[in-house]
Amino acid sequence: MIATGSKSVIIQFALHVYTCYTCLRETFFLEATMERTQNVTLSIPRDILRKAKILAVQKNTSLSGLLTQTLADLVAHQEAYEQARQRNLILLKSGFDLGTQGQVAWKREELHEH
Repeated sequence: MIATGSKSVIIQFALHVYTCYTCLRETFFLEATMERTQNVTLSIPRDILRKAKILAVQKNTSLSGLLTQTLADLVAHQEAYEQARQRNLILLKSGFDLGTQGQVAWKREELHEH
């Protein structure tokens, strides 16, 4: 039912947008993305820029989207590396049970005898 007058149509459209799950999800995504972005200026060699633009078109995205995804992947990789590094440092500090109960039953010279 479409009421006469532009005010009613706008209200009905607004209600549809906020009740439609897909529209609601996209609205929240756009608002969240818009709030957390910041413009930057880059100096990129022209030949790399040209190739990056072509790559972005091939991936059906913008140059900004391509750079954002590449940086996000780089940051995620670095964070995963740092977490793994910290886990391994904790393991090294705690030590490993080699079954010797802390007693060395051999001498270095004995190990290197031929």
